[in-house]
Amino acid sequence: MSDDRRNPSSPKDLESLLILTRRSNDLAKKLTGPARLLAYRVKGESLSFLVLLSANVRVSGIRPGGIYAVDLFGDQTFRFHICRSHLTREARQRLDRMAYGAPAVARLSEVYRRKE
Repeated sequence: MSDDRRNPSSPKDLESLLILTRRSNDLAKKLTGPARLLAYRVKGESLSFLVLLSANVRVSGIRPGGIYAVDLFGDQTFRFHICRSHLTREARQRLDRMAYGAPAVARLSEVYRRKE
């Protein structure tokens, strides 16, 4: 058995999880109904594993409604927005600890709507 199969956080596995996360995110934006929900569930599961297996993760912002902006660093940087409820319990706990220093952010349209 190769080292990649015994080591769940091998670079090859992390790359595959990143591809799965990106593609399911793209699909979810194009789909509707139950198919869309399934694509977001796949994104949540794959991102949860990335959060747990990768050391290069950061919460860069928190949006209203419990949405985290999660940055993944590597050869390129990727940012995913994810509802806390879509993550596994373990991934939520890790990101919750990271989120203490993250800024709370909102869209400008939401800020102006609150002022009215």
